[in-house]
Amino acid sequence: MATHQAIILSEINSPLTLATVPTPAPQSGQVLIKVLASPIHSYYRAILTGKLPYPLPLPCTPGASPIGRIEAIGSDATTLKPGQLVYIDLTVRARDDPLKEQGTAILQGLFGGVTPEARILSENDWRHGSWAEKQIVPLENVYVLDESLLLEQMGYSTARLAWINTLLVPYGGLLSGALQPGETVIVCFATGHFGGAAIDVALAMGAGRVVAVGRRMSSLETIQARYPKGKVVGVATEGLDESSLKDALRKASPRGLGADLFLDFTPASAAEGQKWIHISSAISALKANGRAVLMGGASDSISVSYSELMMRNIQVKGNFMFDGTAPAKLIRLIEMGNLSLSRFHNIEFDFKDYERAIDEATTKTAGGCGVVLVHKE
Repeated sequence: MATHQAIILSEINSPLTLATVPTPAPQSGQVLIKVLASPIHSYYRAILTGKLPYPLPLPCTPGASPIGRIEAIGSDATTLKPGQLVYIDLTVRARDDPLKEQGTAILQGLFGGVTPEARILSENDWRHGSWAEKQIVPLENVYVLDESLLLEQMGYSTARLAWINTLLVPYGGLLSGALQPGETVIVCFATGHFGGAAIDVALAMGAGRVVAVGRRMSSLETIQARYPKGKVVGVATEGLDESSLKDALRKASPRGLGADLFLDFTPASAAEGQKWIHISSAISALKANGRAVLMGGASDSISVSYSELMMRNIQVKGNFMFDGTAPAKLIRLIEMGNLSLSRFHNIEFDFKDYERAIDEATTKTAGGCGVVLVHKE
């Protein structure tokens, strides 16, 4: 029987273990990949200890969205071939919900879902994530990468390509918000992992300006300096009330007219002190016909003006991750050179050094820095 090594979580807040497990043969609708690089989110330690109560099927192998190489394919694969370099989308969607009316989805190796339907996905075929030498993944979640172009011509490593996972989240929000070339986007908070990446994605999609929101101006000045003058303008929330923050956001937009799109990545910690006022301020700073896309961790109600939304035709929508077309589109942006990965870097750890890697990710995944578990080919 073929075997491989995998990191196993038996119970929440129990030690991870490295075990030898059977290597499954892919069935119809499945692909077996050899994992090459697997990103570690900053909040994984909180998930593993139960501080962040993400549901996971136990026991399981954690880990999401690796870069890998196809090792074997199921009987219904038509274009995928063993040996191809691929990106794996972590969002597993119910195949028997073609119109997505039920919205049943899990994040393989990260979030098992809370409904009975979601648990069918997470507890059976898609139980195990990418912190392993091998992983079974859904056929439709496998995206082929141009290895010659990305690795040889552009000089990216497989670990650098793991940034596709991060970039896809803001890309999904910007697609949902229908960002158009030349438009102004407010990103909050732009000093975080996903918010920071959103700046690069928005500019690659043709945004005319990004208004980057953060708590302190010192951090925002560092961000502004990375981009051509005027493309990114920082607005700090520190010391501002809701009205003055709205005015500052409008002033930061071209001609002070306001933004076209607001993309929110509010972390739960932002409630301390200001209680989400930046969300209502940013919505008020939109032009007529503006759009707000909420993708963050705010856990309480937010206050918005009914009459303002109605009279100015403001659209406010929630957005979970990205749709099934987004990975292929984002990969094309990268392969065509529109979206550069050059400013993003990683701290790489050998697969077996996972405990140190998880600890490092807790404090080192901001400002374009990530942590990745790597396997040698």
